[in-house]
Amino acid sequence: MNTEISTQPSYQGYTLLIVDDNPTNLGVLTDYLEEQGFDILSAEDGE
Repeated sequence: MNTEISTQPSYQGYTLLIVDDNPTNLGVLTDYLEEQGFDILSAEDGE
């Protein structure tokens, strides 16, 4: 019997929009947040 309780919140089903003109920042944030369960939309400018 597995009685382990997860203390990490689940962000599955949440979507975030990340806007940054630096592709490195977008990549780092996208990778990290996807690992946390978020769906990510990204843009390199506000247009």
